[in-house]
Amino acid sequence: MDKPMGGPKEEEANYASEGYRGGYRGNHYGRNSSNWSDHENRSSTPSEENPPIPRLTKKRPDESEFEKTMREFVIAQKTANDFVKNQFNNLKTKVKQGQKNHQAAIQDLKTKFG
Repeated sequence: MDKPMGGPKEEEANYASEGYRGGYRGNHYGRNSSNWSDHENRSSTPSEENPPIPRLTKKRPDESEFEKTMREFVIAQKTANDFVKNQFNNLKTKVKQGQKNHQAAIQDLKTKFG
């Protein structure tokens, strides 16, 4: 049935109170980012792969509930942005290495077959 209008959805309420924890409905990889990693070629250090998630603090005495929610949102968004940036940089590095490997293979074939 239809839900009454005006109130936040359960997911929104959880997000606002707990912050971003990764994952979304339908994400079969779950919240463990290592499932996305290439297990055959791990060249980055663990600190680069999974930066620590900052702990959200309790509401400060001088801030409203909205300010607390926005502060937590900004922290969660920065964490998500850092994760995506790191994944992009890792992928970029792997693509560059793949290009170098292909170039070397082409050069090797040219040398052999002439």
